[in-house]
Amino acid sequence: MQKSDIAVLIIAAGYSSRMHDFKPLLPLGKISALQRLIETNKAHGLNHIYVVVGHRHKEIEEVLKDEHVTVIYNEAYDKGMFSSIQKGFSAIDI
Repeated sequence: MQKSDIAVLIIAAGYSSRMHDFKPLLPLGKISALQRLIETNKAHGLNHIYVVVGHRHKEIEEVLKDEHVTVIYNEAYDKGMFSSIQKGFSAIDI
């Protein structure tokens, strides 16, 4: 399997309720945790990156507008992480 055949699925749709802060947008240095995760994957040659969003999706979409990733909105994010995984897998197209 080559890196061009691998897709990365990042789930960033939940409430982060146990964290008491919104994990995807927490700062890690000069960028958010989500951007750091994307940057790390790209640095390792993984460029088919899909990010499933839900809660606070407009904020995340704004942060990701220049990241060259596929953003998928899960309207059923309140049903739990599995609904986001299903939504993400259904959108992967490589």
